[in-house]
Amino acid sequence: MMSHNLSKCVHAVLLLLTVAVANALADTTPGTIWISAEKLSALPMAGPAWQQLKTQADRPAGTPHLSDQDQMNNVYVLAKALVYARTGEEKYRAEVRQQLKLALNTELGGCTLALGRELAAYVIAADLIHLSGYDSTFDTNEFRPWLRRTLIETLEGRTLQSAHEERPNNWGTHAGASRAAVAVYLGDTAELARTAQVFQGFLGDRSAYAGFKFGADLSWQCDP
Repeated sequence: MMSHNLSKCVHAVLLLLTVAVANALADTTPGTIWISAEKLSALPMAGPAWQQLKTQADRPAGTPHLSDQDQMNNVYVLAKALVYARTGEEKYRAEVRQQLKLALNTELGGCTLALGRELAAYVIAADLIHLSGYDSTFDTNEFRPWLRRTLIETLEGRTLQSAHEERPNNWGTHAGASRAAVAVYLGDTAELARTAQVFQGFLGDRSAYAGFKFGADLSWQCDP
């Protein structure tokens, strides 16, 4: 299915976000977590890639549930944010803001794998619509404090930070991608540096970081 393929792409590129962080390429300027305005403005609004993106952006997003690792809401919200950033159509921006409001605290009752898989797309979407300028009250009083909490709240025995630092597998890399996105959005350079340090260890540099805990099932992870 088209939406399933888009979801797979989102999950893959979230890993690329951690690569960028590990190479210290992050930019805390609004609208640049994912792609610069200049690069975005140069992309075509025609052809199969644009049509696929637009199709997802025009879908009803539904209700976000960050405790559900298989929900598609985050994919649709990110698509809406990308279309807004390219076209400037305010209806997409308003939809994204509404979805961000609905997303708050929906991670509760879930696990860090679900949070890690879901959260980064919302953070990138907020950045793409320049939430800080669009609705500074919501951004300052609700969204940013919530993002800060997502790093340290315990979900089924782990936090987003501890999942990233302990699990050298898909669980940890999803957590790391969302952790990186949150750190850049908040302008938290210390959090970003720690995220990059852990990712260096994941890539095999155990002199940078070696705190991973390998379980019995090694099929989801490498052990260099």
